[in-house]
Amino acid sequence: MRATQLARHLYIRLLREHIKDELTRQRVKLLLWDIWGYWPWLTAKLPLRGRALLLGRFLRIDWNILHGHKPVEISYVLRELTQRSSQDEVVIEAGCWKGGSTTKLSLVCEQMNYRLIVCDSFEGVATHAPAEGEFNFSGLYAATEDEVRTNLARYGANNFEIRKGWFAETLQPGSIANPARLVFIDCDLAPATADVLRGVLPALSVDGIIFTQDFHIPSVRQVLSTHKLETKHLVRNLAACRQEATSSYVPASLFDSN
Repeated sequence: MRATQLARHLYIRLLREHIKDELTRQRVKLLLWDIWGYWPWLTAKLPLRGRALLLGRFLRIDWNILHGHKPVEISYVLRELTQRSSQDEVVIEAGCWKGGSTTKLSLVCEQMNYRLIVCDSFEGVATHAPAEGEFNFSGLYAATEDEVRTNLARYGANNFEIRKGWFAETLQPGSIANPARLVFIDCDLAPATADVLRGVLPALSVDGIIFTQDFHIPSVRQVLSTHKLETKHLVRNLAACRQEATSSYVPASLFDSN
């Protein structure tokens, strides 16, 4: 823990201002401390060799695709998928940017027989007026569908479906034909989160789980706490992934105000 904190301190003090390229920054952070964030993956329910091979591919993705998640965050999502094989179910990613998390999800989905549904506008975060004290994400995280497909072809698996458009269109209630085993939301907006929930809740498996990358945003937490849920198990299982790499993982209920 102290070594990680020291590495972060030295990076901020000595290196960050001299590294302008974001992918290079991501690589340096990976080498200095983020690589240790994959420790939850070590307990994934796969043979040791399979875990090791996939970890190598995850690291290759981290080295080559700029993304917005921490290894410790995505590790819990990926590990959850290994708990059991698909029963003709799907995994849904709502917001993919350049495909960093997408490629990782596709690899584990291939191992466990899930089909991955990737939803993104490919126009960046929708223009919005942020709530007081919140960051304005308008237009950020835009990438082309071709870029995501190229990254999937190079680093991922061919078991996916891409739905281009806003979530209100691509995740309408009834638009998911198969049960959803896992949903990964990374959209930075409360209204978009609400659109995702409206679409996926009716399709969620009995043991389905939703992870959000945006639990640190107050307006998103408000949507999660006030949304009329139809399945009580979701309240217990919705997890906040936005944790620092040095922190412990704390599952958060929809009504957790922390």
